[in-house]
Amino acid sequence: MLKGCRFHHLGIVTDDISATAAAYRAVGYSASEVVTDPLQKTRICFLEQPGFPRLELVAPSEDKSSVTKLLKRGGVSPYHVCYETDDIEAAFEAMTADGYIPLFRPVEAAAMDGRRICYMYRKDVGYVEMLEAFSGAASSSPVTASSSPVMASSFPVEESSSETDKR
Repeated sequence: MLKGCRFHHLGIVTDDISATAAAYRAVGYSASEVVTDPLQKTRICFLEQPGFPRLELVAPSEDKSSVTKLLKRGGVSPYHVCYETDDIEAAFEAMTADGYIPLFRPVEAAAMDGRRICYMYRKDVGYVEMLEAFSGAASSSPVTASSSPVMASSFPVEESSSETDKR
């Protein structure tokens, strides 16, 4: 599925970026400035600590946000993993062939320094964000306050009668 890809960040949905960021700052993370993505109606903050995964806090900026339904269903929780890839088109095609549902084709994201992103979903894996590497090479630079990926405007959340599937 993610052959040749590198972990980039873990996305966490929250209703209060300040409170969630404060909890992570208390254990050594530093926080970027909060930026607003008007297209997806979200507010975003990146958290970093050497030796630990980079985290992205995502909060709705209004009721019709792309993450509102996720927040209502699960509260503050991780909801996507982002991987960086040297060839986003090949990753998109391979994941689609592997049963992932694309939320949108790769699009340029100004907040990610012009790199392209896409979101994929598969029921047994969840949401995966793919991020194009800088110039086809791995990014070693930290995420900046302006590095907020564009979120899909709707997520294919399936209803289930099984308690196990409602997680």
